Amino acid sequence: MQSHRWWQSVGGGTTQYTLSMRVKVLLFGREREVLGRTSLELEVPEGMRADDLLVRLDREWPQVKGARLAVNHAFATGGEEIRPADELALIGMVSGG
Repeated sequence: MQSHRWWQSVGGGTTQYTLSMRVKVLLFGREREVLGRTSLELEVPEGMRADDLLVRLDREWPQVKGARLAVNHAFATGGEEIRPADELALIGMVSGG
């Protein structure tokens, strides 16, 4: 995915430089079935951490709350900084016997 930069007007005529990036989150299993899609594409602030992204996903799609976020094939521990090229996946709880 890509990083984007834009100028944003802020009160009083001043200008603020804001950075964001577009990320793609792959969906599997129950999360894929519940949302009816294979992935989500989101615009997020550059430098967003994995735990903040998971909070946002839980807030915007509460039906997948409790799923874990994987970053580059490993479950996120929370503090990882998300980068545009990272492979992100939302993986639900799995049980078995």
